[in-house]
Amino acid sequence: MDCYCDEPNPEFYNAIDRIAAKDHKCCECNKPIIKGQRYRYISGKWEDFRVFKMCEACSDIWDNLSALGFCLCHENLSEDYEYYLDGIGSKKHATEIMECIYTN
Repeated sequence: MDCYCDEPNPEFYNAIDRIAAKDHKCCECNKPIIKGQRYRYISGKWEDFRVFKMCEACSDIWDNLSALGFCLCHENLSEDYEYYLDGIGSKKHATEIMECIYTN
């Protein structure tokens, strides 16, 4: 599958799953990541050094889409997910899943 995004590849990139030592906010769904919850800490250098913190639910979606070869951009998972599922005729299903994830 071709990548549609215009984002440059990072100079370096690291992603590690952690247990939150303090509260954070997910970079994808904006839900809180509460102290003690698992989350993914992502760091890398694109034009500048950036850090992202992604909740476990969003990390699972990210991993599944990445495994299928989809091109994803941080802070855009909801739109990317709907875009890919819409491409296979499942926009209603994508919207229902994203509403469940992002409202619970």
